[in-house]
Amino acid sequence: VHLLQPYIGRKESDWYQGTADAVYQNLSFLLEAKYDYVLVLAGDQIYRMDYGPMIAFHQQHSADVTLGAVIVPLEEGYRFGILETDAEGRVLSFEEKPKEPRGTLGSMGIYVFNRDTLIRVLIEDSRSAQTGGSSSQHDFGKNIIPSMVTRGEKVYAYPFAGYWQDVGTVQAYWETHMELLGDRPAFDLYDPSWVIHTRSEERPPADIRRGAQISSSLISHGCIIKGQVERSVLSPGVVVEEGAVVRDSIVLFDCIIGAGSVIDRAILDKEVVVGKH
Repeated sequence: VHLLQPYIGRKESDWYQGTADAVYQNLSFLLEAKYDYVLVLAGDQIYRMDYGPMIAFHQQHSADVTLGAVIVPLEEGYRFGILETDAEGRVLSFEEKPKEPRGTLGSMGIYVFNRDTLIRVLIEDSRSAQTGGSSSQHDFGKNIIPSMVTRGEKVYAYPFAGYWQDVGTVQAYWETHMELLGDRPAFDLYDPSWVIHTRSEERPPADIRRGAQISSSLISHGCIIKGQVERSVLSPGVVVEEGAVVRDSIVLFDCIIGAGSVIDRAILDKEVVVGKH
């Protein structure tokens, strides 16, 4: 696994301008690679997916690019790229975040590109701005994919029916966490057939003190709970002091909830200190 870290160049404008520009600024990696396909993924989504069938679909249809697609609520369509397809799955139209969605088939922001196609469209998008052509935000959903559809390139949609949540808004981020707290959540963190790998520093087990009350919550390692926690997700190292209440909330790393404090329907960033401690 090669990690290509975001960076700022010599000018402020060198910072990534859009999703496509983020890939374009690492174009040298693609040029050196000898792979046939490139899988582009978004980082603000929660889902489980075996990409093998999607890549096979891409190959079977001799596509230039294949989009992952899911059915989204019509009232939420303004948050997604909305597309229309024919019976074979070829994309006939694509509109990014329309004010009035014409359908419910939404782009997941997951793409399988032919490597040479991806390199070509990224260079074309970059040159259009340099030569004074049409303005581009250097974004896959706003520029790259719509342009490919307009030119009649082979753009296909791969239907995905599994669990998928876009957490690009605060409300969606909170709701997705709360869904994990059900007795049988749709996204099961404890599924032994699909282990989720992450890198987290070693900490001692959670310490639940006498008198503490916890219900329907996820308590991470290193937490110390002396107060009350209800329907909440606590990241490693959170301390809930005696008499404090955390309810319907998400609390990130190493927060301290002081004695007598009440956290209700909130999202706390890491290392936040609330009240007395």
